Amino acid sequence: MKPPPHSSRNSRTASRLRLATAPPFGPALVIIVLSLLASLARPCSERDKASLLQFVAELAHDGGLAGSWKSGSTEEDCCRWEGVACALRLSSNRFHGQLSERIGNLKSLTFLSLVNNSISNITGALQTLGRCSSLTTLFIGHNFLNEAMPDDDRIDGFQKLQVLALNHCSLSGKIPSWLSKLTNLEVLLLYGNQLTGSVPGWINSLKFLFHINLSNNSLVGEIPTALVDMPMLKADKVEPKAFELPVYKSQQRQFRMPISFSTTLNLGMNNFIGVIPEEIGQLKALLTLYLSYNDFTGPIPQSICNLTNLESLDLSSNHLTGAIPTALNNLHFLSKFNVSDNDLEGPIPTTGQLSTFPSSSFEGNPKLCGPMLARHCGSAEALVSTKQTEDKVLKVIFAIAFAAFFGVGVLFSGSSSLQGLLELFVKPNLDHIQITRK
Repeated sequence: MKPPPHSSRNSRTASRLRLATAPPFGPALVIIVLSLLASLARPCSERDKASLLQFVAELAHDGGLAGSWKSGSTEEDCCRWEGVACALRLSSNRFHGQLSERIGNLKSLTFLSLVNNSISNITGALQTLGRCSSLTTLFIGHNFLNEAMPDDDRIDGFQKLQVLALNHCSLSGKIPSWLSKLTNLEVLLLYGNQLTGSVPGWINSLKFLFHINLSNNSLVGEIPTALVDMPMLKADKVEPKAFELPVYKSQQRQFRMPISFSTTLNLGMNNFIGVIPEEIGQLKALLTLYLSYNDFTGPIPQSICNLTNLESLDLSSNHLTGAIPTALNNLHFLSKFNVSDNDLEGPIPTTGQLSTFPSSSFEGNPKLCGPMLARHCGSAEALVSTKQTEDKVLKVIFAIAFAAFFGVGVLFSGSSSLQGLLELFVKPNLDHIQITRK
């Protein structure tokens, strides 16, 4: 998401403050936006301090801020005052050239957006920004056009970084190893580049990462085990997290607009191959799963039906085969679904969630049939669909009956002189039953 243009980009004055009004939940929600168009080394002027003190004096209930700020008024950097955070929103300003090293002196800067400029030298920029020790959110996409992604151990810092957006830069190279040091990272946006190679195995060491967008690159290989073992994606549920973006509403006031990131895995528009692993069904926190425009083969894994929180599923433009799993109807939150342009076959389920999607969700599969497609199912195909449903019902009934019967058997054997325990191992498709006695 690109922030709106800055309202005073031609100003030559020193740093200026815009005060943010916030709900009365305490001093921590007060935000300061520093429009540093000149003296980057002076993050807080006397005018800034006076504006803050005047602001807090007008509050009916200041929560103790007035006394705290007055006692801290000798502190040169007012970004260090209680409840104050500093942000730079300098997107779409036609900046060009290299980033000044002086911005690295902003030790209290928490939010920085430089999106859609013409900044060059990504290595130097990252080395400078790594010195902003309080930085939690960095939007720096649409810059560094056609440069190489640095894979350099000298890129350090970013200990508090939670959001990194390096999208639409046409960067070449591989996913860099220095990202593995960003242990607090929650959102990673690398889409719209020219990255090659495979997804590195260390990615599951980023234990807070829940929004991953690597789409529109040239990544290769199969989906690695590490990617389907992400701790935050395997959680039962992860609530979408909002990060606050400063937005100007007038010359007098500045407000906050939340950017919400949902639990997402987006690998679309790459060169991934192989089957979609069954382990993907472990990522139960996922709300969005995009695997479109790759070279995946094999069937749609049944385990995807376990992703009961899923809202968007796009498997289009691959080489997937077999039938559409009817259990996808159990994904009751699914509002976007696309399996077009594959090699799927058989009838599209005519009831449940899947029947609500338009024909465009299924087109490009010559062997698929259904009422929403030009090719309607014949009697034989409809019979196969009905028989599959009946078989599943019979298996469930048999499993329940067998479990009930076996339970009686255990009680009976427990009352006799038999020693040990009986263990029952039953595969999900009931094609193999093994009873062992210890």
